Amino acid sequence: MFRPLRNAYLRSFKRDYWNDFVIGPQLFYSQFVNSGSTVFDIGANAGTYTEAFLSLGAGKVVAVEPTPDLVRKLKYIRDKRLTVVGCGVGKEAGILPFNLSNFSTLNSFSGEWLDKVAQDVPSGRPQWINTVNVEVTTLDALIEQHGIPDFIKIDVEGAELQVLQGLTSSPKCVSFEFHSELCDILVSCIRQRCFSSEARFNYILGEASGKNSLVLPEWVGAETMVDIARNALTAPRLYGDMFVRQAASHG
Repeated sequence: MFRPLRNAYLRSFKRDYWNDFVIGPQLFYSQFVNSGSTVFDIGANAGTYTEAFLSLGAGKVVAVEPTPDLVRKLKYIRDKRLTVVGCGVGKEAGILPFNLSNFSTLNSFSGEWLDKVAQDVPSGRPQWINTVNVEVTTLDALIEQHGIPDFIKIDVEGAELQVLQGLTSSPKCVSFEFHSELCDILVSCIRQRCFSSEARFNYILGEASGKNSLVLPEWVGAETMVDIARNALTAPRLYGDMFVRQAASHG
């Protein structure tokens, strides 16, 4: 009963938070997720977007998160459509060191992320409190176990390339976070083999919300998106989400 009571409290007394972080993500992601969709939430954290996908009527949500404390929070979401997987996702299955921060949203497998991005985040200077070894699987393995997703959201703080390297099929729709300090990684993500020649790209700046919208008026091909990344997405502390979908899915 915790989450229904929390939501009632937010609607009544924290209206701005409710609109920005509960209703906002639902409004934005409604263009990608609808009734019956299968969604993979990779790097689900405490489940803000997981709950948005469920609220949109997703038939199945697989929330994957390597941080033990956050896995416990995800399991508080009582919904038979939700499967919580407590591990990381990468290029291949195995065990990898995972860096834990006092800001849980900055936990990462990526050393480059720690060096180039995390120290300058607007929320303040993080402290790295521990490094733990965690199990890692691949998107291919998750698909084999849970079925083909309609939408994959990837938010893994600098390790997006490794996640995409573990996917060999062309997804219907996928999003992955990017940071301007890691532009070369963004370019490599755009050019990954899991995206077919028919894939089309668009992006948002900042967090997905009802106030946000896709930047480009038309979806573009991979090399056009690479040019945009190299010329328009290089300002310091710029971040957002890249969206990719098969051309046939949007006519």
